Amino acid sequence: YRKKQGFHVPINQWLTRDVLNKYDSLFTPEYIRTQNIFHSDEILKLQSELKNGNLHVSRKFWNVLCFQIWYDQYLVNR
Repeated sequence: YRKKQGFHVPINQWLTRDVLNKYDSLFTPEYIRTQNIFHSDEILKLQSELKNGNLHVSRKFWNVLCFQIWYDQYLVNR
């Protein structure tokens, strides 16, 4: 028997420039403002930091990206 161990999720490898570019439309200031959920300045700052190589924000950005995809799929494109 051994203690439970966590596992590493390779978010940094998943968030390639191609993936970021594919979902750019979900991160325009207008789209974020119309949702009225997030502060667009903070989300755009996260996106910019990630695109400039700051991998420390990748987990936060991943969470927002997953939400944005879900929101677009189930609340916008019904």
